[in-house]
Amino acid sequence: MGDESPIRRKYASLLSPTSKIILADYKVRKSSATSLLSNASDVSEFLEQKIKTVELEMDIADVYKKSLTQAYKQDNIKEGELTEALDEVNRENSGKKREWIALKRQKVLIEGDIEEGPHKTLEKAYAAAMKHRVKIPTQLSRAEQNLKKHTQAKFRRELETYYAAARTNDGNKSVFCPVTKAWWDPILIKAAHLVPKSLQSEELAYMFGADSMDLSDPRNGLLVHHKIEKALNRGTAVIIPVPAKGSSRSEWKLMLTEESLRNQVVASYGSLDYRWRDLDGTTLEFLNDNRPARRFLYFKYVMTYLMAKDSGNTKWVDRHPSQGTMWCTPGPYLRRSMLTSLARQVSDHFLPEALYKDNTFDHADGGPNKTPDQEKVLAMSLGLKLEDEKATTKISPAEEDDEDDDDDDDDDDDDDEEAHS
Repeated sequence: MGDESPIRRKYASLLSPTSKIILADYKVRKSSATSLLSNASDVSEFLEQKIKTVELEMDIADVYKKSLTQAYKQDNIKEGELTEALDEVNRENSGKKREWIALKRQKVLIEGDIEEGPHKTLEKAYAAAMKHRVKIPTQLSRAEQNLKKHTQAKFRRELETYYAAARTNDGNKSVFCPVTKAWWDPILIKAAHLVPKSLQSEELAYMFGADSMDLSDPRNGLLVHHKIEKALNRGTAVIIPVPAKGSSRSEWKLMLTEESLRNQVVASYGSLDYRWRDLDGTTLEFLNDNRPARRFLYFKYVMTYLMAKDSGNTKWVDRHPSQGTMWCTPGPYLRRSMLTSLARQVSDHFLPEALYKDNTFDHADGGPNKTPDQEKVLAMSLGLKLEDEKATTKISPAEEDDEDDDDDDDDDDDDDEEAHS
């Protein structure tokens, strides 16, 4: 695919003079690496040059992404064109990232497979060795979907117990939403993961300073109306801390990040309509002393900030009620070097120091530590998982109603209570 794909040719004129110079340098270096690759004397040398070639291809993609973003800021392309172009460049680059991660993590195994293979050229042997190592996520099988539903149903039951959020009156069950402060038919409530379950991995555990972690922990979840869950997943709403006056316990508030939704109806309860303007800034209400973990809410906040930064939507940060700070409950939540590296992998943006200065750590006592090169691999791998997760949350307005009919969270099919919308 290289650097001459249709989308790159289409927007090549938008490259700044500086970007053109950088791009020309990368192309010269890539040409040199490709030449050395074709003349490699052994498998080890071939793989070293292959790594360099892939790295340069990723660098070239980054130049285009930064140039496109800059062109949008200068009103040279429209928002829709920017989104389309970035999505295409990211799709092209995704395969290269997966290839690079496989090369860094499995080089010894790949080398052995090439040497043992029946192919006459190193390039063909390499292609065969990488065929099953570089996989783009596909749709879940029926068995995987059933397992996911079972796991999600168990998570939901644990959340109902943890938050004391379920009750039964006259045989009819209802579940409490802390944002709307109302009891709802269970079918309208989602068991939302703050950190998506799909991110559970060595990479994520390392970021949190642990050898392993369980994202099925109820402190990583909230029971909320399904429209609110979608907003949290898409980054159009976020939960932030606000120190409670005269108390050591922090309050949590919902903040709308997408102003265009302000007058949209979220849900109706009898004759009462909840609009986003009504929920924006509302303090979450819990029925017992249990709360979601700050570390998971902080991770969710940072990812929402990066999504907003990518789309140029950061005005909501100025409305933050935390007295000028971006996150007012300091603590050693995430590994600083991994977080800043991940931010660049996911959005090509640097995080403002005010967001991570008091909320990250350099070393985890008793936890794993990696070299900068190993950490780069972990950050890129986690970044790909985030990109895959982000892709699953994208949906057009026309598909919104269809998606609302799909409820894989609810495991209660004996509830005949009349549903509100």
